[in-house]
Amino acid sequence: MVLVNSTSAKYLDFQHYIQPYLDNFGVPYTVRDIATNGVGTNLGRYALIVIGHSQLDTNGVALGSAGQASISLAVSNGTGLVSFDGALATAGGAPRYSFVQSIFGFGYGAATAGASVTLPATEPLSQMHYITARHTASDSITLHSSMTLPGITLPSNDTAVALSGAQPLLAVTKYGQGYAAQWTSYDWVSIAVLGPMEGLDDLVWRSLVWAARKPFVMRGLPNLLTLRSDDTTGPFGWVHVANEMGFKPWLGLFLSDVAEADTADLRNLVTNGNATASIHSLDCCTTFFYFDHPNAVPWPDNVMSNHFYTGTQWHTSHGIPISKVVVAHYSEIGPNAYAGLKAWGVQFMGVCFLPGNAWAASPPWLVAGPLPAL
Repeated sequence: MVLVNSTSAKYLDFQHYIQPYLDNFGVPYTVRDIATNGVGTNLGRYALIVIGHSQLDTNGVALGSAGQASISLAVSNGTGLVSFDGALATAGGAPRYSFVQSIFGFGYGAATAGASVTLPATEPLSQMHYITARHTASDSITLHSSMTLPGITLPSNDTAVALSGAQPLLAVTKYGQGYAAQWTSYDWVSIAVLGPMEGLDDLVWRSLVWAARKPFVMRGLPNLLTLRSDDTTGPFGWVHVANEMGFKPWLGLFLSDVAEADTADLRNLVTNGNATASIHSLDCCTTFFYFDHPNAVPWPDNVMSNHFYTGTQWHTSHGIPISKVVVAHYSEIGPNAYAGLKAWGVQFMGVCFLPGNAWAASPPWLVAGPLPAL
């Protein structure tokens, strides 16, 4: 059960920072908005409670004393808790949540900044905790920029398994029959501070697994095989065969070559969730959609704008949603395509070299990123 509060200023942080981890790690979850539904009294039926974002209930209205008591009771009876709410006290150091004090018993002081994350050995014989076991003792990860952490002091029954500066970044404890993990900040998830796939992702899923009442089922291995088809024109009978084999392919369309007779099938595939599609090029070899290939330069702004108008009208008139992924023919795309891509809702762009460049015998290949941000 993930608890969020739609009236909180940090409500969207769950969607931006925490939910992608739950989805990627295959954690089954239900979201409860305490602003409209309250905490309820059935938390004990869940293996794990996740506090989904910071400032869950700073005014103490949505949780209420009964809701906080329900959380404490559920954890005491064996339900796990992983909290991503680091706003646990007022500026004067007064605790905001009785359930946090019951479970962790933190003390509060002045906020501090941390420029790195260190992972100490916390177990007997200088061993690592389960949550940090994939790291070596005293492993240190340098941040791109510092992050602010609340000043928290731990009682003897709590353990800081990750530190930033001198402050706990991740603290764990046992409460009754349950286990609880407290993240004091998730600012590190931002690529401006550190970002995913930079050394701390395993602490997220392992904190969930460690805290949860067992048995706890998750699909920790993501799908490793997918299907992408560039230069697609139709007919799309082969996509139905791919669906039978469990694939839902991405289709890069040669827009001018897609026969009108095939668009209904394409629409059904995309709207039924059996494929995704976006424009790859206008045609194979003469008119590229995102770049002036014959002249090896970006299209003028007015031509680029006209292409996006044409593409938008085609998708709209045929009822075919635009994929969040775009891959340009030959990987050629001008920087002036970004506005159109954002208007389409595109989130990811596959490229072999930086936008603005043309395919050549030895293009400036991208090696290990970075990918252009949209």
